[in-house]
Amino acid sequence: MAILRDGKHRTFRQILSEVGFSHNTLRQHLDELVDRGLVARRKEPRNGPGRRLFTYGLSKSVTERAVSALLNPSMGWVTVSFEDLRRYCKREKGGYCKEVRGRCTPFSCSQIIR
Repeated sequence: MAILRDGKHRTFRQILSEVGFSHNTLRQHLDELVDRGLVARRKEPRNGPGRRLFTYGLSKSVTERAVSALLNPSMGWVTVSFEDLRRYCKREKGGYCKEVRGRCTPFSCSQIIR
């Protein structure tokens, strides 16, 4: 995400050359970021034959949150590890969330703003 913070969309190969990850590792990370809504994948038109070309950039919701945080200084951002959050949660006990009625995970937690 640090590479995409300038707002420009990049192809997979451009990102791969900048991060130094293996091809498969980068693919997994990008797929997870797209699934979480942090990165947007755009299909670019091709002029000739070949595979479709996708570009990646920060999603609109991420940029809107960052802009609103900069414009509204009273809005604070807090980063807490999920283990620390579980320690203070009133809905979780022993890995089971009463609200979700299942296993307590970062993806199922209703306390995490996405």
